[in-house]
Formats: sequence, C-alpha cells, structure tokens
Amino acid sequence: MKFMKKLVVVCLISSMVMSQAVSAEEATATTAAQPEAPSNWAAWDVQMLSVYGIGNAQTFTGYKEVVSLEQFKVLHDGLLTSFEVSDELDEDLSELTRGDVVREFYDIMNEALMLSENEVITVEEVIMYFVDEKLMNGRTNGDYALDSSISNEEMIVFTKRVFDHMTYKLDKDITGTFWTVSDENNTVYLLGSVHATDGSVYPLNDEIMAGFADSAAIAVEANTLVLSPEDVAYIQQLMMLEEGVTIDQVISEEVYTKYETKAIELGLTADVYNKLKPWYASIVLSNAFLASNNLSGSLGIDTYFQYLAYGSKPIMEIEGMKYQFDMLNGFNEEQAESMLAESLSEDEASSELLELIMTNWKSGNIEELNEGLFAEEAVTESEKEVAEAIWGTRNKHMSEYIVELLEADTDDNYFVIVGAGHYLNDDGIVAELEALGYVVEQSK
Repeated sequence: MKFMKKLVVVCLISSMVMSQAVSAEEATATTAAQPEAPSNWAAWDVQMLSVYGIGNAQTFTGYKEVVSLEQFKVLHDGLLTSFEVSDELDEDLSELTRGDVVREFYDIMNEALMLSENEVITVEEVIMYFVDEKLMNGRTNGDYALDSSISNEEMIVFTKRVFDHMTYKLDKDITGTFWTVSDENNTVYLLGSVHATDGSVYPLNDEIMAGFADSAAIAVEANTLVLSPEDVAYIQQLMMLEEGVTIDQVISEEVYTKYETKAIELGLTADVYNKLKPWYASIVLSNAFLASNNLSGSLGIDTYFQYLAYGSKPIMEIEGMKYQFDMLNGFNEEQAESMLAESLSEDEASSELLELIMTNWKSGNIEELNEGLFAEEAVTESEKEVAEAIWGTRNKHMSEYIVELLEADTDDNYFVIVGAGHYLNDDGIVAELEALGYVVEQSK
C-alpha cells in the first residue's frame, strides 16, 4: 500500500478528528425537538444499548412511558443471547414491576456468573447484590419502590448497566491502548483513541474507566462537542476554494473525473463538490469509506469520553479544531491532490488495514499495531513533510503538554486522549516521555 494512501486511512481512524463536529447545544436542541427522544440523562445509554445489539424498533420508542411486558421480554432475551444463557422468563408475570425486573435480571446473572449455589435466594440478598455492585442506588430507608412500575428509558439504562456488569465479570471488556505515567504529585492516564469505531470497542477495560473516574479533567486533541459559531464559520471558510475557483482547476483531469463520479454517487451536488478544496474533499470521501465499513466518529473513543465528561469534568484541548484544519490547509497542492487521489482508490487493502488497526487496538497489542501503522516509511521529501506535520510535530507538542500536566503544582490527576498512533513509534509520546526519564506503564 502506498505511503500516502496508508496515511489517509490511518489518520482517519487513529490520528485526528476528521468528522464534522456539532456543538453540544445544537445536539441537545435537536434531541429536545424530537417527540420520541429520551431524557438527556438516558441518551448515551440508549445509544449504547442499540450499539450492543439489544432491543428492537419498539425498544427505542415511547421512552417515558411505562415499559410493557413485551418490551421487557425483548431486553431480557437480548441479554440471554449476548451471554449465551438459557434462563426463562417467569410465565406468571402479568404486570411488570421494578421488583420483577430486578429478580429476572438477577436470575440471568446468577446463571452466567454463578453468583450463588443456593436454590432459594431472598429478595434482600438480590437487592444487596445490586446495591453492592452499584447497579442500584442504596437507600437508607430501604425503600426501593419494588412494587412500582418502571419507564422504558429507566429499563434501557438498567439493562445497559447489567450488560456492562456481566461483561466485566466475564472479562469480555476491551483492553485498548492505555498507559499511566506519574511524578511525585500526580498521575496522567494516557489513552490511545480510535476516532471512528463500530461500537464493538465497548465496554472498555475497567482500568480505563477507573482512570477516567480518578481524573479531575480530561484532555483531548479537540473538543468536538462544543464548537462556537465562529469556529464553524472559520472551518467552513477554510474548506472552500476562493470565489471563482473550482476544484477541476487545481487538480489533474484524471483525478477530477474520478472525484466527480464518486461525489455524484455520494449525492453531492456540483455546486458543493466543485467548491471543496482537495484536502477537504479527501476527508469527505474517506468519511464515506469509513461509513461503508460501519465505522462512525459518533462512536469514537474521544467522543465517548467527552460525553461522559460533559457537565461533570473540564474538557481541555491540546490542539483544537482550528489547529488541525489549519495544518491540513497548509499542505501544498501536490500533497493535497495526492491525499484526494488516494482517498479515491481506497479498496480491499484499505479495509484490511482498518480491520488490523481495530483488532490490535482492542487487544492492546501495540507491537502489531505499531507495525500496521508505521511499517511503510515516507520516501519523497513531500511525503516526509506530510508525515512530520501529522506525526512528528504534533507528537512533540502533545508530549510537552503531558509533561506540563505532570509538573503542575497540583495533586490532580488527568486523563489524556489522543489518537493511538501518537503514542507509538520511535518518535511517539511514550518514547518521548521515557527519554525524559519518566516510567510509562502499559495496562494489559
């Protein structure tokens, strides 16, 4: 696979945020305007349960209504299938209560996890298990409203908690690429991100989640949840060619012919695809390629943690969207056209590379991941310039940022999330920190 072609694929999935960001305010407003939308507190769990493949069309509707026995049965059976157990739903159930839900889910967990050898398990024992494992909130008065009904969105959230709990207990969670580095005062957790996934990377390893919980703030390449109108206007202006200039005037006829055909296939109109700069046109096509491989930026690792942190932990930016788009806009015409040409030729080999990256990221196999990402080196001066801009310069800046967090006069811990590729290779963040004398430990 040619260097530039491989670089385009790698950047999309492991190096930088390439998808169009929407502000949290816009997302909230869009969600609130939909009559079938879940409450904000339940929205992420609703999405994740869908990603896990549990539920049907009726599951994801009527969120605030009382869950029906039929809806519950779908979720119940989804857990049975996911964990290959055969517990049958109580045939005497007619009206579903919270107590029924707790008991039925405990029966599933008991079979899968072998929680108790006792044939008769009291309600009190069941409740204490759920409370001790933080699947239910403890109540000092002991009233868990077990005889009351439960809403559909509450049912979905509870099902997702049970799914995650069983996944962790059975060691089926995803390892990922995760390191820790400390100084005398604090610890910085280093998570390598895959910016676009199919959702199969969740739930993440409990060490990763513990690091997130232990941190006072998270740091990401760019905050994609909150983009100001000024940022949006700047990016839109940057990605468009100057007035009176069209893309066919700045790229070869051969590349343009292929680009036009592909753009029309994607449903773009001439007044749009002809005005895009080549580097941005490359992003548009490559995002379509990711979608064809069932990968989405909305399920990316950094997006996931930004949603978890939103409203509860500060989200700090190491670079920002402007920096990343300025860098891409800074490539010369030859480099930008080369990116576009390689985006047009993404094929089975590109899909195989994506699969290799995902497989080795999930298992935390950094040796194989490093080989897949960096086996081919830049050859021409033009390729070396692109590689330095995307990897070298940014790696150094990210390393300096992490050192500042470590040297800060504070006991606060931090959770840093950048593309997995930035931690690897001889000039990656891990090597940079180790050269400075820090001990960087990978979680396996």
